[in-house]
Amino acid sequence: MTVTHVILAIAAGGTLLGAALILIQTFRLGAPPMPSNGKIRHAVSHLVATELVNAGRRNTRIVELGSGWGGLTRRLAAEQPDVPVLGVERSVIPLLWSVLMQRVRGPVNARFQYGDVVESSLVGLLDGPTLHESTRPAEQGSETAGRTIGGRTILVCYLSSEHMKRIGHRIGERRLGREVVLISAAFALYPYEPDRVETLDDLYRTRVYVYRLGAAR
Repeated sequence: MTVTHVILAIAAGGTLLGAALILIQTFRLGAPPMPSNGKIRHAVSHLVATELVNAGRRNTRIVELGSGWGGLTRRLAAEQPDVPVLGVERSVIPLLWSVLMQRVRGPVNARFQYGDVVESSLVGLLDGPTLHESTRPAEQGSETAGRTIGGRTILVCYLSSEHMKRIGHRIGERRLGREVVLISAAFALYPYEPDRVETLDDLYRTRVYVYRLGAAR
């Protein structure tokens, strides 16, 4: 067997292993780490920019729940270079890819971390420390890791109907002490009424929902 054959065998084995890990975690999490299409990314990006213009950028952080392969998180960070952007993902292979791409291509205000967006990570994101504390790098597993800054949080997500029901239930259990704007592509946040709904001109007539929660609700 030549060196080329060995390299090809290793590459094939790595690809199969990666695919198997993604498949296993898809069964565990209930949804695959699918990238959003261009129209959805554009719509979410536009809505985030509108929120920042209308309500100001001070003490605001953007968090993508279920950031997948990291494309939308890095786009939002590139478009809003003065706003910290965090991507939270539980599927290991897409998360590692996201971290690698951020280190190679930036932007510097983007960060990715491992976390379950419905359970402990969501609680941390909604009940976080002050602006000064949260802008310091946080190690995975620390008390401040993944938490939001004092002020306002813009959550963006493209998950599933089941995930949104569970997130709505978790939010309903808590008294939010700050304003939270949630922008969800395709799936409504049950049982809340959206403040705004946009219907995209795509094949599925995808709806993007905007919710205002917490202190400013």
